[in-house]
Amino acid sequence: MSETSAPSPPPPRGLPRWRIITARTLTVIGILLLVVSVLANYVKRTALDEGNFRGTARALIADDKIRDQVASTLVEQLYANTDVAATLRQRLPDNLRPLAVPIAGLVQNATEGAAKQLLARPRVQNLFVDASSLAQRQFVALLNDDKNVLRTTNGAVVLDLRPILERLGQRFSVADRIPPDAGQITLLQSDQLKTGQRATRALRFVANWIWALALAAWIGAVLLVPGRRRLEVRAIAIGILSAGFLILLARSWAGRYVVNNLVVSDTVRPSANDAYAIITRLLKGAGWTGVILGVVALVGVWLTGAGRYAVTARQHLAPHLRGAGIYAVTIVGYLLLLWWRPTPQFGYWVNIIIFFVLLMLGTEVLRRQLAREHPAPPPAVSTPVA
Repeated sequence: MSETSAPSPPPPRGLPRWRIITARTLTVIGILLLVVSVLANYVKRTALDEGNFRGTARALIADDKIRDQVASTLVEQLYANTDVAATLRQRLPDNLRPLAVPIAGLVQNATEGAAKQLLARPRVQNLFVDASSLAQRQFVALLNDDKNVLRTTNGAVVLDLRPILERLGQRFSVADRIPPDAGQITLLQSDQLKTGQRATRALRFVANWIWALALAAWIGAVLLVPGRRRLEVRAIAIGILSAGFLILLARSWAGRYVVNNLVVSDTVRPSANDAYAIITRLLKGAGWTGVILGVVALVGVWLTGAGRYAVTARQHLAPHLRGAGIYAVTIVGYLLLLWWRPTPQFGYWVNIIIFFVLLMLGTEVLRRQLAREHPAPPPAVSTPVA
């Protein structure tokens, strides 16, 4: 009688294909929503938040190249709105009055040097910051269709540099000759932002909540594929890393385009380049934040994987990270990261809480894996001596 072998059990059924496709689709949607959230938050915090805007204005006027360009603009405003030659003609002796015009041209260089020295003073820089902040409040009021703030400017957004221009005029005794509207630069008219007024509310909603939709999409993607969750987390990490690099590349490309194609004068380009770098520093920080988060997530995915080096690493880590020890290491490392603050995004409380929650979830996954693969040895039982 021939022996018949027992039939082998059927291989385990894989996940339905629709689940894998849906999970990966949700992952991609989450990455796209993340990029939209980054751009919306950048616009909101740079243009609509007064505190951030004041910091940007202070950084702009503290830059040497930008300060020199502002000084040149002030001198041009001073000479365009006052007759410096006529003032000199009144003060020169009779025999030198015919030289008032050429002397006025020579004095212009000294005037520019005086303007640079004036703008280097903290009090004068505060005047620039205040003027810029007022223009920003007018811009926000224009977006909110609040006409009360714009009543004194006839519905326009105006950068008023007259207080600084008067300080400069006092040095050359022409302050009383400066017209009332001198130094006032009109940036926008109320009829130029009708579309922006409609988009402001949507922008704020996107900036405040779109990140939650991205997070929900990623959670849904991970829950849809039990048995493949590590692969899906890896895809999310690669997506975040790629999004960070794309934001950095897009910022660099846009900067070259703006400075090289939209700035006509070669003398203005150095200051325009510095201004672009300062204005977009939050966008740069967002890109590097994506890179940091993506790298940390990929390290976690690798450490929990089945690769030979990952298994060896877990063997070495297990004795040191049992129990609450792994949480202590994670929290200390996170606090050091916050102290370092590599990007501005690590200074916002919402981001700090979200990053901490995600980090602790990853820590818990690693803790359970270490406990399962390398359980703590049972305590030794002492044998009583007879």
